[in-house]
Amino acid sequence: MPTDDADLLNAYRPVMQYDSHEPYFADHPAAIADRPGNGLLTGSGVLLATADSGQGLLPLLGPEAYAGLVAKPTNTDCLKEVGGDPQLQAAEMHGEPDIANKVNGIVARDGHGTRWLQYWFFMYYDDPGMLGFGTHEGDLEMIQLALGDDDTPVTAVYAHHRSGFRVAFDEVETEMIGGIAAPVVFSARGSHASMLRSGSQTEGSPVPDHNDAKGPRVRPDVIALSETATPWVWWPGSWGGTKAGSSILGALGVEANSPFAFTRHPAWSAPLDFAQSCSTPSLPPLGQPMAGAPSPPPPSPQASVTAADGQLAVAVDASDAAAQGATQVVVSARPAGSSEPAVSRTLTLAHNAAGTVTLPMAAAGAHDVNVVAVAPDGSSSDTASTR
Repeated sequence: MPTDDADLLNAYRPVMQYDSHEPYFADHPAAIADRPGNGLLTGSGVLLATADSGQGLLPLLGPEAYAGLVAKPTNTDCLKEVGGDPQLQAAEMHGEPDIANKVNGIVARDGHGTRWLQYWFFMYYDDPGMLGFGTHEGDLEMIQLALGDDDTPVTAVYAHHRSGFRVAFDEVETEMIGGIAAPVVFSARGSHASMLRSGSQTEGSPVPDHNDAKGPRVRPDVIALSETATPWVWWPGSWGGTKAGSSILGALGVEANSPFAFTRHPAWSAPLDFAQSCSTPSLPPLGQPMAGAPSPPPPSPQASVTAADGQLAVAVDASDAAAQGATQVVVSARPAGSSEPAVSRTLTLAHNAAGTVTLPMAAAGAHDVNVVAVAPDGSSSDTASTR
């Protein structure tokens, strides 16, 4: 049984269960800092540095100084994404082996001497429900596990939007790997809130969170965080350039902001206080999905696929769903059987209950195509799949 911090972080690193529509996986923060064209900006919008193919921005970042720059870091500075399609940008960076499928890990201690294994997930972009509103550059989510006297987890906290859920570890879905029960995180479609079960969850969410458990299941590698090895974690700025138009609405979460520094999150320095601030959710038995929804979900759309010239044309018929109030359809595709992120597009059912959505083919050959219908209150149909 592992006992030192590094071995424990590696032993209990989580398994990420993604939704079938998810285009943004947990990757190294270099995904934003190394992408050519992305920039480091001051709070007033002055460009300090730009990433290019030979030099990323992470080596510049630190808590009190920028390497080689006169400017000093402040909490209003940010990393800014450029370009028109964040899904394709994220996919490009996910294609780098040193970036794909990484989780940031650190052991925190509370005032009672308890060790907490913290796992921080960085995603390139946030698009709740894949519906195009509430979007922001960058995303930072996390879970933490409290260790008992025998160095096995006793309590789990899954961060969820602006708070989280606290449960005994035996209420967490796990996967046995090498004799260790690794926690499974059901990453919510688009918003990446850490869910304890698949299905639809309304508790603690302004709109329902969904995870159909039909996407890839991936166990990321751990980046061990330390002030010497990863000083960028202590950088005070924001991991994305999205800023709410109103500071008040931004603080309330009505308008979107990019995630601020790791160290500015309550759980970072006060893991026990954060855990105690989280609620205990109502959960179905292990292995059963959540069925919470504000109203009955619409029926699933029908879809057929034609591939030509490097694109997928997905013909969608959502007549039944539209008749029951659905207003949008989310269509996604990934190479058949792959563990890669999806490419997703949204069809608005403004005047027609049918239409064609065009998606770029990530590779030659067959693709898994998934569609869901969504009502205005966020209720989602079951996922319909085809090739």
